[in-house]
Amino acid sequence: MPNTRTIFAFIILLAIFFRFWHMPDTPPGLYPDEAMNGTNALQALESGNFRAYYIDNNGREGLFINLQALAIWFLGNEAWVLRFVSALFGTLAVLGIYFLTKELFWKNSRKETIALLTSFFLASSYWHLTLSRIGFRTITTPTFSILAFYFLFRGMRRNSMFDFALSGIMLGLGLNGYIAFRFIPFAFAVPILIGLWRWWKGQANNTEEGAFPSRFSSPTTPTPPSENREGKAPQTCFPCAVVLIGIFVITVCTPLILYFTEHPEDFATRTGQVSVFADEHPLRAFVISNVKIVSMLTVFGDCNPRHNFPCFPALHPIVAIAFLYGLFAMIKKGDRLAQATLIAWLLFMTLPATLTREGMPHALRSIGMIPPVMIIAGFGAYVLWEKLRIMLNKKLAFQVALLLLAVIPLTTGYLYFGIWAKTPSTASAFSQDLSELAIYVRSLSPDTMKYLIVELDYEGLPVSAQSVVYLTNTATPQSQKERNVVYLPRLNTTRRIELGEKPAIIGFVAFHDNALEQEIERAFPSLIKEKRSGFTVYIYNPY
Repeated sequence: MPNTRTIFAFIILLAIFFRFWHMPDTPPGLYPDEAMNGTNALQALESGNFRAYYIDNNGREGLFINLQALAIWFLGNEAWVLRFVSALFGTLAVLGIYFLTKELFWKNSRKETIALLTSFFLASSYWHLTLSRIGFRTITTPTFSILAFYFLFRGMRRNSMFDFALSGIMLGLGLNGYIAFRFIPFAFAVPILIGLWRWWKGQANNTEEGAFPSRFSSPTTPTPPSENREGKAPQTCFPCAVVLIGIFVITVCTPLILYFTEHPEDFATRTGQVSVFADEHPLRAFVISNVKIVSMLTVFGDCNPRHNFPCFPALHPIVAIAFLYGLFAMIKKGDRLAQATLIAWLLFMTLPATLTREGMPHALRSIGMIPPVMIIAGFGAYVLWEKLRIMLNKKLAFQVALLLLAVIPLTTGYLYFGIWAKTPSTASAFSQDLSELAIYVRSLSPDTMKYLIVELDYEGLPVSAQSVVYLTNTATPQSQKERNVVYLPRLNTTRRIELGEKPAIIGFVAFHDNALEQEIERAFPSLIKEKRSGFTVYIYNPY
C-alpha cells in the first residue's frame, strides 16, 4: 500500500491537473464579469493605481484584481491569465485543507487518513473545480478561510504567537478577497470563544494549562522530544493571542477600512440589490433560500452553467453519502472543538447565499461552505471505511473503497472536460461570440480604424463590452488611441464615424440592432457586410 506522502503527492497532482488542464480553451470565451476584472487590472497597470476597492460592476474588493494585474504583467492580457490566478488559489486550497484537517483531528490516531480523504474530495470536487477555473474573486474565500483556521489551530497546539499572527493575516486577506468572507469571522469566533473560556477556567483553577488543555499532551504521557517542546501545557496568554490576531486583521484591512470610511455607501452595494429583505415577504424568501441551498448539495443544484454542471447536485453521490454520515457521526460523538468549529463554519457560510433571493440555489455565493463540507465528508468516509473493514476482509474492503473513490475524479473529469466544455450552452454562457470579435479586432492592422458600438445611449463602456475591451487591451483612452479603437454609443452613431483614407471596420459589441444596421448601410453604402462566427461587421476599404 502506498505511503502517505505518495498518496498526498498524487492528490496534489490530481488537483493541478484538473485546474490547469486545457486552461487556454476551457472554459471557452470570456464572461464580461471576468473581463471587468481584467479591464481594471489593465487600468491599474497603466496608471500605477492599485486600489483596495474597485467600484465598477457593483463594486469588488481589490486584492484578487491586483493579483490578476500581476499575472497580466507577466503573461499578457489573455482570458486564461485571469483564470490562472483562480487555479492557483484552488490548488492551494487542496494543499491547505490537508494540513487543516490534521490539526482539527489532532488527537485522532487516523488523522492522516481523514486528511487525505478530505483533500482528495476537494481535489476532485466538480463544485470547487468549476470555480477554480473562472476569473472570479470568489475562489479566495475557501483558500483564505482554510489557511486562517489552519494557523489558528496550529497556534493553539504549538503555543505559537507566530501562527496566531499568520492566522490574523489570512483572515485579513480573506476580507480583502470576497464579500462572502465577511461571515467567516463569526465562525472564527467559535473556537476563539471556546479557547478563551478554557483559558479562563485554567486560570481560575490556578493551573498552568492554557486555552486548549485537551489538545496538548499530558505531562505524564511520554512524548517524543520534538513534541515535548511544543506539546506540553501551554504558557501562552490566549487573550493576548486573540488581540494579536485582531491587530493583524485590522492592519491588513486598513486600506479597505479607510476606503469604506470615505465611501460607506459602497460597503453593501450589491447585497442590497439581491437581499431577501428586499422581498415582500423576507422570512418566506429566507426559508425558501435555505431549502434550496440544502437541496443543492444532494438533490438539485445550481442550473447556471458558469457555476455548476447545470442542475446537478453540488456533491458527487459518494461524497454526499460521506458528508451526511459524517455530519451525523460528528454530532453524535466527536471532538467538541472540531465539531463546533465545523458546524459553525458550515452554517455561517450558508448565509451569503440564503440571505439572497436571486438565482437560487447559488453555487458561487455558497462557495464558503466547501471546506467544512469536504472535511465533514472526509471524516464520514473514514468512519464508513472503518465499518467496511469490519464487514469485509481487509483486502476486499480496500479494493471496494479504492473503486468507489476512483469513480469520483473519473466522473468529474468526464462531466467537465468531456461534456460541459464542449456544450454550445457553455460557450454561450461565457460569451464566446465576444471573444471571437476581440480576436478578430486584434488580427487587424494597427492602421485600421475600429469603430465598436456598445449598448449604451451615452458615452462610456458597459460591463457587457468588457470582454472585448480586455482582450483588445483598450481599457484606457491612451490604449484605445494607440490601437485606433473607438467605442461609440448607439445614439447618433453615424455622425461619429469618419471614413476616409484608412481602412475601417464597424462592429456591434454584445447586442444587435436591425434599425441601426439599416441606418449605417444608408449612411455608408460602400460598406461590405460580413457575418462571421458569432458576430457581424461592416468593412470599409478605401482602395
